[in-house]
Amino acid sequence: MTSGHFMLSNYLKIALRNLLRHRLFTTINVVGLALGAACCALIGLYIQHELSYDRFHRAPENVFRLMVESTGEEGKSLKAITPRFLSTALAESFPEIEHATQFRLMNKTIAYQNKEYPETRVIFSDPAFFEVFTFSSIQGDLSKALAEPNSAVLTKSFARKIFGEENPVGKSFVVRVNSRTTPQAEVKVAALMEDVPKNAHFKFDAALPFSLFAPATGTITWNWFEMKTYVRLKSQIGRQSIEQKLPDLVQRTGGERDKQKLVLQPLTDIHLAAAIPFDDVEQTNARDLYVFAGIALLVLVIACINYMVLVTARYTQRLKEVGVRKIIGATAPKLILQFLIETALIAALTLPLALGIVEMAHRSFGGLLGKELQIDYLSNQIFLWGNLFVLIFFTIVAGFYPALFFSKINAVAMLKGQGAGVRASTRLRKSLVVTQFGVAIALLVCVGTMFEQLRYTRTKDLGYRHDNLLVVKTAGLEKQAGVLKQAALLHSAVNAATLSSWLPGYLTSSTIMPHPHGEGMIEAEFVEADCDLLKTFQIQLLEGRDFNYSSPNDTLNIYRNGKPDFSLLPRVSILLNETAVRELGLEPPLGKELNYSALQGTVIGVVKDMHNRSLHHPIKPMVIQYSEYAEQLVVAYQPGQEAEVLAHLKTAWEKLATKSEFTYLFLNDHLRQLYTAEEKLMQMTAWFAGLAIVLSCLGLFGMAVFSIERRTKEIGIRKVLGASVSGVVTMLSRDFVKLVLIANLLAWPVAWYAMNKWLQDFAYRIELGWLTFALAGGVALLIALLTVSAQAIRAALANPADALRYE
Repeated sequence: MTSGHFMLSNYLKIALRNLLRHRLFTTINVVGLALGAACCALIGLYIQHELSYDRFHRAPENVFRLMVESTGEEGKSLKAITPRFLSTALAESFPEIEHATQFRLMNKTIAYQNKEYPETRVIFSDPAFFEVFTFSSIQGDLSKALAEPNSAVLTKSFARKIFGEENPVGKSFVVRVNSRTTPQAEVKVAALMEDVPKNAHFKFDAALPFSLFAPATGTITWNWFEMKTYVRLKSQIGRQSIEQKLPDLVQRTGGERDKQKLVLQPLTDIHLAAAIPFDDVEQTNARDLYVFAGIALLVLVIACINYMVLVTARYTQRLKEVGVRKIIGATAPKLILQFLIETALIAALTLPLALGIVEMAHRSFGGLLGKELQIDYLSNQIFLWGNLFVLIFFTIVAGFYPALFFSKINAVAMLKGQGAGVRASTRLRKSLVVTQFGVAIALLVCVGTMFEQLRYTRTKDLGYRHDNLLVVKTAGLEKQAGVLKQAALLHSAVNAATLSSWLPGYLTSSTIMPHPHGEGMIEAEFVEADCDLLKTFQIQLLEGRDFNYSSPNDTLNIYRNGKPDFSLLPRVSILLNETAVRELGLEPPLGKELNYSALQGTVIGVVKDMHNRSLHHPIKPMVIQYSEYAEQLVVAYQPGQEAEVLAHLKTAWEKLATKSEFTYLFLNDHLRQLYTAEEKLMQMTAWFAGLAIVLSCLGLFGMAVFSIERRTKEIGIRKVLGASVSGVVTMLSRDFVKLVLIANLLAWPVAWYAMNKWLQDFAYRIELGWLTFALAGGVALLIALLTVSAQAIRAALANPADALRYE
């Protein structure tokens, strides 16, 4: 055996001996580091999943989405929808484009053999859809499947749901299109595809030709947006060329060059991009990923600090050992190597425990985030290298400083148990404890602030009633929806009911309205409902009157057989909200006539502003018009009667001549889903704040044990001289309380800055108050006192004679 091998073998034996001799602190180190490493691994899995969206497509870097950027009085705004037929103009105008496609994703009812499947996610698109996007075919040619006017493509799971184990290709079914050109159509399955991957930003069950929904060709209209448009470039080189020529295309097709602009957005950026209007895709705020990555790093740093605190706290116990080694010729590099080997051994013990925690927790962790996280230990190279990086990071960060620290102390001072290193070690440990608790307190403040903001979203007056409202989907019922409404009103617990296209929290149709004083155009949300909308939602009428069934203009239905009758345009009664009146400059508003969507409306009333979207967004102008065509029936019932009302409505539904399934929701449940991302972020931050507190207390516990052990004789002398138990406990706890108070002072400004930035995402938000900060600091202080006091009380109650004999 060479001298080098002998030295390494000796270092390993000494490291193992030290770990076994101090089992308690070895356990604290291993458990703390395992929790920190597992936390990093779980967050790493989540971030990796989020970054993988849409990367399964062929050459995803060449696929872009078209968005419309409009410039108005309020500045610039983006829309994820574009005019119809834009894809045709793009493909014809730019040779750099390989394929261009448009689609509209809608929920429709599909019927097969006396059974209906409502709320089916249907894509209406063109044959180029499967050229731009890459999905796996099971049977049939996807690139040609939508070329036939009555063809269809089904996903594997939806085909099995309808046809069971039979081969679906060649079979026919009916789709309730409910468009103004096609009420319903019989289509034939032309191809079968694998299910849309979970990491796609949009998902569907069936794809149908766009000609079923609307004419396949026509003229671009720049005041009506409804389509998602995507292009596949021949190479990324063509992007800059296309962007330079897009303004000419807008002008050539009738748009306003200086007010409307087409913007290219990379496909792989969509999932993590900021939410924009009419973008009903699965999104994650990119900022949340940075937050999670920061939390993971902080937890790992806290775990490393724990190790450093405990190692330097054992400083006095190892002074003589290191001093002897230096006397017999051990150089600084050799001493550093010895301590790094000890740290690496701790890391090696940590790895299997951390992986075990990840294996047990990743499904629950994914469920908390609403994601299905997968671990493939062999093929997921990022996961493997990530864990290796964490171990190397720990070994270097946590092991190098203590090793360097010991190697620089004078050997003679070490043998005497003296030296400037004692004071330096104490200062270091205090700084590390302050850092640990500072991080934990900052996270607690963040959790408290998020909780208060989310409570504010549930308690704020939204301008309408949202509790005790049951919503029944009526798509496909047509005139029978009115029959269902009358049946609902027969129940004694039902206070009111309305047929409405409006449901708070859902995307609402929009319309463009010219300013009556010629000051440009404004965009307004467009709502269609019957005469009972205000009564059912308890919307406050500020002036004027509500719709009245006895007034011909109020109940004027502009549709005949599903198509608009433009002879009815002159007189339509409308309601406006406060914001619409203000932005249109209508004073007084009653009786004013406004043009919108090729209609002319007369203002008969003004309602209080309502929060149609989440509190992230400001209230927009709103136009309410009568219509007997509705997408849902909203029923207001007496508190505690939801079960009886629901059973009554199910019975009434079953009596209707419909094969559609009874689909319903409670409005309060839906509104809570508007803040799902914030709820997840709060829960995650709460878990990691708790973990940070646990890790901090582990380090504090170890530091307290060593501090008390070092002061054993002092405690004995004080007790002999008459010190009380409470006096000894106060003496031992005082220093630790100071550290936590300093941690509060450092954590609060950081937490205030972070939460102030987070709250800026809300148009309506709480003010940051001192109480949240004080509670977070108080909780941290209480936990720290409990951790230290347990050891302090035990030391204070010990026999002073034993303490005086202690060495």
